[in-house]
Amino acid sequence: MSKIHYYGALLFGALFIFFQSVFIVMQTEQVIVLQFGEYIRTIKEPGLSFKVPFVQSIVKIDRRLLSYDLPPRRITLGDQKFLVLDSYVRYSISDPLKFFKSVRNEQNVQNRLVPIIMGRLQSALGQSSLSELLSVKRVQILEEIITDIRETVAEFGIELVDVRIRKADLPPENSKAIFSRMQSDREREAKLLRAEGEERALIIRADADKQVTNILSDARRQAMVLEGTAEATATKLLTDAYGQDRKFAEFIQKMRLLQESIQTDTPLYLSTDSEALQGL
Repeated sequence: MSKIHYYGALLFGALFIFFQSVFIVMQTEQVIVLQFGEYIRTIKEPGLSFKVPFVQSIVKIDRRLLSYDLPPRRITLGDQKFLVLDSYVRYSISDPLKFFKSVRNEQNVQNRLVPIIMGRLQSALGQSSLSELLSVKRVQILEEIITDIRETVAEFGIELVDVRIRKADLPPENSKAIFSRMQSDREREAKLLRAEGEERALIIRADADKQVTNILSDARRQAMVLEGTAEATATKLLTDAYGQDRKFAEFIQKMRLLQESIQTDTPLYLSTDSEALQGL
């Protein structure tokens, strides 16, 4: 063998060993280094890294935020109604070693996650009614589901970011009946509210009428008191006047009687010798 062939073989062998020893970790990856199948280390920083050729191997695991569409699932609610859920899950791989030992690869993720997530959804939603899912309580229910699932999948080295219900449809055979029942419930609630409002209005009106009656009674009582006071004052004045000038007092009394006997817009004819005109 010539020297050229010899050095060429050495160079080729060196390059081969070099390329078997070096590898590049991308920003979207994290790498587990294994030696004869046993875990050695985890590399999360991007860049150039090395391993022992022919002895050590690497497993690349995605470090991005991943999303998976869950298959549509029919769920039985706590009020025995049914929903067909169209949902999705977002997650990331937080512990590459746990993930590798329990799931092995991303293709197996759905086989492990789907039963867990769907089971938790059925368990949680099975205790909730349709009206609760249509209210603001839906957010709280989903948060409780996410917390429960997050604790479970953490054992697989997976960090659950979110579980969202994209769409929740009623089964076609139940939609009409359920909407009709919901409408009846809303109408019944509206009637109760109207009845309560009318009852409250009656109470308010009765209270107002009572206050008006009390006010009028007080006003009449005060008027009677004032009238009595005025009569007493007038009587005293007449008495005083009678004591001082009897004729003048009699004249005043005649004028009062004449005033009381005359009606409004009623003509009165008196003779010139009438007692009512005496003293004028």
